[in-house]
Amino acid sequence: MLNRMDGGVVFPLSTMPGERVGHVYAGPMAGETDHFLEGVARGTPVLVPATEAREVMQVYLAADESAETGHPIDLAPSWQPSQTAATL
Repeated sequence: MLNRMDGGVVFPLSTMPGERVGHVYAGPMAGETDHFLEGVARGTPVLVPATEAREVMQVYLAADESAETGHPIDLAPSWQPSQTAATL
């Protein structure tokens, strides 16, 4: 941590690839993001399938766009339920 006269407190970022920078606020999804990245890196299953994660991301992006434009955003489904899911 640096305390500068002109800019106040500054937290420098690491220059080492892969080093965790603990002072950076990663938000409420830090744990979920870490779990996903570890699953990808190790080739292990993740708790949320990629299709569901993509749908959530589309909602986030639509919410941002709606906030910027002041208009509702149509979220037509880009997927069809599988036959197995439809029979449950």
